[in-house]
Formats: sequence, structure tokens, C-alpha cells
Amino acid sequence: MLSPGDVASTDRSLRYLARDRPDVAEALVRRLLPHVLRSAEPLSPEAVDDPHLDAPPPIEADLVARSGDDALLHVEFQGYRDTRFVDRLFRYHLSLVLRYPERQVTTVAVWTVRPPPSQRVDLIQRGSVTLRVASVVLGEVPASLLLADPRTACFAAGAASEGWSSAELCTLVVRALADIDAPHSLRHAAVALAAASGRYHAMNQAMKAAKMETPILVDLVDIGYDLAGVDYEKGREEGFEQGVTRGILKERRSALLAMLKLRGFTVSPEQCARIESEDDLERLASWQERVAAADSVDALFDD
Repeated sequence: MLSPGDVASTDRSLRYLARDRPDVAEALVRRLLPHVLRSAEPLSPEAVDDPHLDAPPPIEADLVARSGDDALLHVEFQGYRDTRFVDRLFRYHLSLVLRYPERQVTTVAVWTVRPPPSQRVDLIQRGSVTLRVASVVLGEVPASLLLADPRTACFAAGAASEGWSSAELCTLVVRALADIDAPHSLRHAAVALAAASGRYHAMNQAMKAAKMETPILVDLVDIGYDLAGVDYEKGREEGFEQGVTRGILKERRSALLAMLKLRGFTVSPEQCARIESEDDLERLASWQERVAAADSVDALFDD
């Protein structure tokens, strides 16, 4: 089981939530995909923690748990566009089928951002093998449906607002979290989901107003790259192939500006010019690391 300290190294807040509170992941699946879990029996934390149940390395599924006597539930959360996600789903599912041939394996993909059409698939076919996937895009789910259960309220931070403003929706989420004295894993997931849907600043404000400890979001860098529409790895490869760092610099600057927008900051022309003219990779990386806790744009530049 992951601890709060592991989140920074894994950068996977929803995996942390699923393993810390498997009942929350189960509640989400039952609420959004009631046909998926055939057994009415709850998932057992002992089963989730069973070392013989975990998929073998290098597979790191977000959640694998027994459901009843003859089924296995596999849940993957995806919070950014990743061209390898579909292949990973297929590989994880096939590994579980081979390892547990006596159980029916059901794979659920929960998207916290809107995926590209090529990655939003109900069927994955590789050769003669076809995998059926139960997919959910949180941004298309009514927030009220998730707010109806305190265990799934954190997911409402990334759901369809149904007319609520970002501030109103985040206040409702925080209120639901406070009612159950939500642990760190649920609060961290709420902040990550709010960030993925452009509500990071509103969620932070709602938590501060409720005097709730706000988790530091280490996922913000990845989300910033995604919102900026850039590919850091591609930029790095292109940069080195050309013998210069211009590709990486461009990616970092674009991501940093996207992260500041995500936080709700207004970047002045002078501040934007400073970022666009910065050619020190280490300094740009330092500024990115400061975004999550900064209270102003100028705070980034304090050396």
C-alpha cells in the first residue's frame, strides 16, 4: 500500500487513492458502471493487499482486486494523454488473464481528461485477441451523480459542472470531504482532478476557506505539459539531435505558462517576456517546481 510520501515519487495520485481506499474505487465503478461488478460482495482490502494477487513486475496496475468468487476487477486511471495507454491496458489485462484463468477479468479505464479519439476505445484488438474495455470519461459524468456518495465526491472535482461555477463545485466537493474527515488520499485526488479540469485554483481556495490542509500536487508538471499541448520527450530528442537545447527550452516555457494559467494567475507581459527569454534549463525547472506552492507569479523568480 502506498503512503503519502510515495505520491511524490510515483506521481500517481489516483493509484495512491485506489490502493489506500479500494472501497472508493469500488464505489466509483458501481456508481458509473453498475453492470461491471456482477457480485454484490464488496472488494476486500485483504484481497487487494494479497502479494499473490498483484500483477508481476514490471506491471504496475492502479488497482487489481477480487470481486466475488470468480471475477477480477482491474482499474486504470489516466490523467494525461499517453500514446502507450491502450497498449498498457491490453498488456495488463492479458497478464491477468494468464495468471488467473479461472476468473473473469474486467478492465475499466477511467479518464480524468478527455482522451484523443484514438485512445478512447471500447475494443482493443491485437492479432487474434480482442479485449473489451469499460471506459469512463469523468468530464462527461454529471457532478451531482458523484456528489451523491461521500466516497466518490472527490471525483466530482473533474466531472461535468452542470451549471455550477468552478468555485461552487469545488466548495461542494470540499464540504463532502470535510463531512467524512477525508484522508490525505481523497484530498490529494480531489486536487489532482480539479487541476486536470482547470479548477486547481478554485479547489485550493475552497480548501483554504474550509481550513482544510491542501496537498501539494506533484502531478502539476505533467498536467502543465499536457495542457500546453507539448511533448517533452520529443522536444528533448529533437533538441539533442540538433545539438542544441532549443527544443527542451520551448517545451519548458510553454508548460510553465500553462501551469501558471492552471493556478489561476494572470501573467503580465513583462513576466511572460522573462519566462520566454529564460534559457537556463535548471532555472526553468526550478520555477516549475515552485508553481504548486507559489502565491504569486513573482514568487517564482525569487532566487
